[in-house]
Amino acid sequence: ITHTTNKVVGIHSVGIPPAMRRKGYAAEIMKLLINTSLENNAELITLQASNMGKNIYLKLGFKEEFVIKNYRWIQ
Repeated sequence: ITHTTNKVVGIHSVGIPPAMRRKGYAAEIMKLLINTSLENNAELITLQASNMGKNIYLKLGFKEEFVIKNYRWIQ
């Protein structure tokens, strides 16, 4: 899932089925999203990542800026 606002592209969800992980698909999808964003004149690409995908994003040149924590309320 991506969302573009002006010259900023936000990548919000990249999912690979468990049976297809560790085969390079996530990296290829990310490269396609980066190249498409650049072709559309994006000036900034942001994403929210899980720990599972963190190493892929770091290898592609993204830098960690902060950590988002999720909470849920249990009644």
